[in-house]
Amino acid sequence: QEAPLTQIPFTSYQGLEWDPRFSPDGRQLAFSWSGKEGNNFDIYVSLIGGGRPLRLTTHPAMESSPAWSPDGRRIAFLRELPQNKAAVLLVSALGGPERQLIEIEVKRFPGLSFLGIGPYLTWSRDGEWLVIPYRDSPGKPHGLFKLSIETGEKYPLTSPPANSVGDTAPAFSPDGRTLAFVRLTADIVGDLYSISLSEDLTPNGEAKQLTFSETWVNCPVWTPDGHEIIFSATSDKSQVQCLWRISAFETGARPQLIPSGEDGWRPTISPAGDRLAYAKISFEQNIWCAKLSGPGLPTGDPKKLISSSQDEWSPRYSPDASKIAFCSNRYGYVGIYVSDSDGSNVMELTRLGGKPTDIRGWSPDGKRILFHSALEGQFDIFYVSANGGAPKRLTKDPATDISLNYSRDGNWIYFTSNRSGEFQVWKMPAEGGDAVPVTQTGGMHPCESPDGEFLYYTKGSALFGHLWKVPVKGGEETQVLEPLICWNFYAIIDKGVYFLYQQETGFDLSVKFFDFSTEETKTVIKLKPSFFNYFDISADGDRILYVQGDDLQSDLMLVENFR
Repeated sequence: QEAPLTQIPFTSYQGLEWDPRFSPDGRQLAFSWSGKEGNNFDIYVSLIGGGRPLRLTTHPAMESSPAWSPDGRRIAFLRELPQNKAAVLLVSALGGPERQLIEIEVKRFPGLSFLGIGPYLTWSRDGEWLVIPYRDSPGKPHGLFKLSIETGEKYPLTSPPANSVGDTAPAFSPDGRTLAFVRLTADIVGDLYSISLSEDLTPNGEAKQLTFSETWVNCPVWTPDGHEIIFSATSDKSQVQCLWRISAFETGARPQLIPSGEDGWRPTISPAGDRLAYAKISFEQNIWCAKLSGPGLPTGDPKKLISSSQDEWSPRYSPDASKIAFCSNRYGYVGIYVSDSDGSNVMELTRLGGKPTDIRGWSPDGKRILFHSALEGQFDIFYVSANGGAPKRLTKDPATDISLNYSRDGNWIYFTSNRSGEFQVWKMPAEGGDAVPVTQTGGMHPCESPDGEFLYYTKGSALFGHLWKVPVKGGEETQVLEPLICWNFYAIIDKGVYFLYQQETGFDLSVKFFDFSTEETKTVIKLKPSFFNYFDISADGDRILYVQGDDLQSDLMLVENFR
C-alpha cells in the first residue's frame, strides 16, 4: 500500500492563497493571494526555500490562474472583469509592465470569484501559444482554443457537445502532444478528457473520456513522465475535494485516491516530479436563520441554526415552516436530513454517497422532499419521503435535469433540462412521466408564484441571470428584475422577490428584496461567501434561512519526495 503523503505548509498568510504553479526549473511557486485583508487577489511568486513573496500585480481587480512560460521568463494570468469575463494578460516573472492578450468568459462562484473549474490557462511547449476556454458565438458551449501570443489568432482544439457547458482547465502533456481538460455537463460537474494533437497542435481525432464520475473534477496536471494525470475531485463518499491519479492512456483505468490528499485543490507538480503543491481550504458551511419584520426587513441578530464540523447546505422550509430539510456530509457522506424549525431533532432521511446533490423543495402537502442529484451517474430528479427511506428517481433522460419545483397545486414538477440542446424550463406530472417544454428562448430555476398565476424563471448564464415570468396558462414572457441574480437563487412571495446578489467584481454578497409595488430594491442581509450561498424564506415570510462559510481559510501545502 502506498504510504501517506507528508505535507507541510508552504504558506500560512492571512487571507486566501490559491492556484499554485511550479516554475519550469522547479525552484519557485507562482500563486494568487487575496492579501492580508482578504479582499484583493493578486499574483505572487515565492522561492521554494522561503523568503518574502514577490508581488507581481497591484490592480484592484481579482487575479488568478498564473501559468509560467516554458522559459520561465513570463507569467500569463487572468484579471477579473465585469459581466463574468476576464482579461488574459502577460507579465514578467520579475514584475513590471503588463500586456493584455484577449478577454474570455470564466466560471465564477458566489463571493469567491475565480474559485471555479480551472486553472484556465496553459502554455504550449514552444511558448508560442496559450490554450484558453473560448467560444466564438453566444449560443455555443466553450471550447478550448489555442491563442497566438504574438498575433492573437485563435484556432479551436476541442468541440464540446451542444448540450454541454463546455471545456476548461487545459493541461499539456510533457511532450506537448496530448491535451488533458475538463468537460462540464453542469456548472461545476463534469469529467476528465484528453485529446491527441499533432506537432502543430492540430487535433487528431475525437476527445477521449478518462473519468466517468460526473462529479466536481478540476485542475488536471501531468506527471513528468507523461504516464499519469493528477487532478482534484470530490470523493465517492462526500463532496470534499481530494487528490487523485489516473493512467493517462490505459483503457478503462480507474482513478486512485492519493493517500492524505483530502481537502486538496489545484495540484501542481514540479518538473522533476519530486514535489507536489496544492491549495488546502478549510471552512465550516453552516445554516443560519434571521427573523423578518416585514417583506425585506430583517430584525434582531442572525443566529447559527444548524452546524457540525462538516458542511450543511441547501436548507428548505416545509410548507408549514415547522420543519427544515437540508443536505450535509457530517458523517463522511452526503445525506438528506430533516430537523425542527429551530434546528433541533435532526433526523437522517437517506444516504446518497458523495454525488453532488441539492434539495429544491417540499411537495405542497409536506410529504415529499424534491432534489436533483448525480446519484446514478447523470443529474436527474428524485424525491424522498419526509419520513425517510430510499429515494425515487423521476427522470431518466440522458440529458442534465436540474433545478426544479412543484407547482402550487402539487400536480406538476417544473425543472431545468438541456434535453432539447440548450437549457429550458420543462414540466412533467408529479409522479413522473412524459415531460413537455415550457420555455422556448432559454430558462432555468423555475418557481410558481404563491397564487399559481405566474411561472418565474431566470435567463442568462447559470451563474448570473435575470428574472422573468410568464402566465402559467400561457402568454407573453416579461422581464421582472434586471440586477444580476447570483447563482440564480431567489424566493417569490406575494409582495416581491428575494434574490442572491453579487457585484460584478469583488466579494460583496447579499440577499436583496425587490418590492413589486414600489419597484425598490433593498439589502436584507450580507453574507460570508460559501460553496454555495443557498437561502430560503418561510411561507409566512417571517424567517430567512441561509448558508454561509464561517472561518474560511486557504493555504498552500508542499509535499516533498512525491512519486
